[in-house]
Amino acid sequence: MNVMKINKLLLLSVLPALGILSSCEDMDENYKDYTTEVVFSGKITNLKSLIGYQSVILYWDNPIDQRSKGIEIECIGADTTVFKYDLTELNSNSNDLEVYKADSVRIKGLTEGTGYDFTVYSTDAYGNRSIAVSTTVLPLSSSAVESIIPPTCATGIDADGNTALNFTNISTMSIRFAGKIVYQIFDENGNAISDQLTETVEVGDSKKGTRYTEWLVSYPGLNVNTPYTVKFKTDVWPLSGTSITEDIITMESEAKITYRINNLSNLSYTAGKDYVILKWGQTKNALTKNIVITYGDQTITHPYDISKTTDEEKIVLTENNAVTFTLAREDADGLLSRTSTINATPITQAFVDAISDPKMEQSENVLGQPELKFSKVGNSSQYNLVATDNMSEFTYEVTEADGTPVPGMSGTLNISSTIQEFILPASTLERGKDYKITYSFDCYPKVSGKVSLDVFTVTRTKDINFETVE
Repeated sequence: MNVMKINKLLLLSVLPALGILSSCEDMDENYKDYTTEVVFSGKITNLKSLIGYQSVILYWDNPIDQRSKGIEIECIGADTTVFKYDLTELNSNSNDLEVYKADSVRIKGLTEGTGYDFTVYSTDAYGNRSIAVSTTVLPLSSSAVESIIPPTCATGIDADGNTALNFTNISTMSIRFAGKIVYQIFDENGNAISDQLTETVEVGDSKKGTRYTEWLVSYPGLNVNTPYTVKFKTDVWPLSGTSITEDIITMESEAKITYRINNLSNLSYTAGKDYVILKWGQTKNALTKNIVITYGDQTITHPYDISKTTDEEKIVLTENNAVTFTLAREDADGLLSRTSTINATPITQAFVDAISDPKMEQSENVLGQPELKFSKVGNSSQYNLVATDNMSEFTYEVTEADGTPVPGMSGTLNISSTIQEFILPASTLERGKDYKITYSFDCYPKVSGKVSLDVFTVTRTKDINFETVE
């Protein structure tokens, strides 16, 4: 076989092999897009937010993988801003991004007063983003803060009776008190009469702490009827809707105050024989010097004792009439507070003589024999009996018209204060003959619901005549 023939055979055997190889390479190109694996960095989870003043706090759970190397936060408001930091070094790419930890940040400079959309990604070493997680937050704007009604200041009196400043509305539907007030007091000419003073109180955190709606700060020595101006700054947490924001802001306020001495409260009285004792409650007030009591054309000046929470004045009254009393506090300059009034009635003998109880009536027993029946004997709306061991003495005597005692018709009965009636047998009395009965007992009369402090003796004389039986 010659050489040319051999070469042709080799060529024919190589060509099919080359075609097979070419076909395999074309097939790899066709399927290359379907065989390449794309692996993202892990997605963050549990994205949450807290509202701040012109800022937002975002926090989440970072993925646990080897690919995630950084965090990107896309903030969309009027413009779009992308914030970035490395998970290892926590280095921020912007002064408006404050990185607390790998999974919590604050974004500042949010001044538009509208909602912002935040999308958070984890990124790999090449800057490739993970699947997005988003939330929308409305930060607290300066215009919203300016619309909040600030706290106010009014006059107050502390527990020792000294002048004080009463800061009110420090927690409302719009703000929560954060525990600090800085204040200064000025006279009516604008001159400072105090240094700039700071008061603080522990309130805890904004959501779980103690909620103060007002706060009394003692400042002794301020004068009554003197205008003052209080300028003060209050630290508060603003509210966004019902949510308490994370940032404390300071609200500036100014109030004009004038101290007045407060009026008396809890007026009452007790009554005795020809006198009444006026009583009143008196909160401590160092501005008060006297209690002035007036009635009719009479005036009584009662010295004020700041150590007493209640006080009283005994006033002699001999007429059987109610008297209107007017009471007021008086300061060192003789200026009076608002007045308080009370009507009080003494208990006089004339009042006691008009008591109608107990009732006595003539009657007969089942055998037709005369008897004297007494009703409404014990405690009544007109008096309480004097009782020892719950018993009171009731003394009686029956006489003829000329005053001669009737044998067997006198004595002393022990009457219970709860008894309503009793009967005296009178069978020895002659029918058609005139008699008199005199009875007496000691009691505490009542007037206007007040029980007398003193005992009175009630004495009654009644005519008796049992008609002749036909």
